[in-house]
Amino acid sequence: MNARRLVLTVAACAAGFAAATSLGARLAQPGAGGAGGGGQANVRDQSKPVKQHAELLKLVGEYTTLSKLAVGDMDPLESTGTARVTSMLDGRFVAIEETGETMGLPTRSFKLLGFNSESKKYESVWTYTRSTAMMTFAGTGDDDARSFTLQGGYDEADGRSLYRVTFKRTGEAAFVLKMEALASDNSAVATLETTYTRKN
Repeated sequence: MNARRLVLTVAACAAGFAAATSLGARLAQPGAGGAGGGGQANVRDQSKPVKQHAELLKLVGEYTTLSKLAVGDMDPLESTGTARVTSMLDGRFVAIEETGETMGLPTRSFKLLGFNSESKKYESVWTYTRSTAMMTFAGTGDDDARSFTLQGGYDEADGRSLYRVTFKRTGEAAFVLKMEALASDNSAVATLETTYTRKN
């Protein structure tokens, strides 16, 4: 077995173990139903996509992007790019793959958006080619996924950087993602706002 196959096998086993452990813990809870009870049905229900997932799927398509980076009193820096939004894992998540620029440097990014049916929160993971960190976010919003606000960040050598992300659908053919870098008092010190416009 080569190294790549070994890594994939271990990852698959780990994912299966995590799912089985979660399922076992829920079935063991009082009132979960046990053998012949309703516990397994409840777990199946919690894993099904719901209204918020269906609304997020409406984003699927090809887009052009316009980004504006504002830092302090500087004039905003504008850049353009393209994005593709796709459905993942049978409609449970949507992925945004982008190409563009960051301060004049070619950049590619990947964003994963979803709705956690158990916590009732929208969640997201962001990565891009200017960093090896994964930014994680969670927050609340409208039931129809037209707008939501997330908070989170990523770990650095000297601490954790905090960000606020605002998502807003501005029509059937466009949406906006605004990311704000936050100071310790929760005020924004830098803003990156990207408008996504669906291609015809």
